[in-house]
Amino acid sequence: MHDSLFQNSNISNLNPIFMPEPVPFEPVTLGWYIIASVFFLIVLLIIYRIIKKWRKNSYRRLAINELNQITPSLHQADTRRQALQQISILVKRVAMKSYSRSSVASLYGNDWINFLCEKNKRTKIHSATIKIITEDIYRSPDSLKNISREELNVFASDVKMWIGGHRV
Repeated sequence: MHDSLFQNSNISNLNPIFMPEPVPFEPVTLGWYIIASVFFLIVLLIIYRIIKKWRKNSYRRLAINELNQITPSLHQADTRRQALQQISILVKRVAMKSYSRSSVASLYGNDWINFLCEKNKRTKIHSATIKIITEDIYRSPDSLKNISREELNVFASDVKMWIGGHRV
């Protein structure tokens, strides 16, 4: 049967089949170039905004790093007062960096606590932190020995949460 197929004169007179050129995989119209350009610009804009936000929040990272260096001194009775004062100054510096100096510098006590709560509504400032900020920081070093380790950890945690979470 195979031989009879080749011997058939109608089949042997057929012309060869011409295959079309392969379709190119590159965009050849102006529309694709425009879409690619817009996409590229959007990606660049996103990268620019991420870098801008990262730079804008560098003061937060520096403050948290400084807080982490001060925190071990909280747990030693002889350096506790100095550590509490350094942390208080650190929070005030962060607030003055984020908000106007005139609205932050004069705040203390309950007004200072209200300001901190107002600027970071997502996290709650615990009563131990409020007591440390409004009362304990002004006491003598001997009276600070009564602050429990748990209260100091809550204080450090609240400060860290405020630094990282306040809204400008």
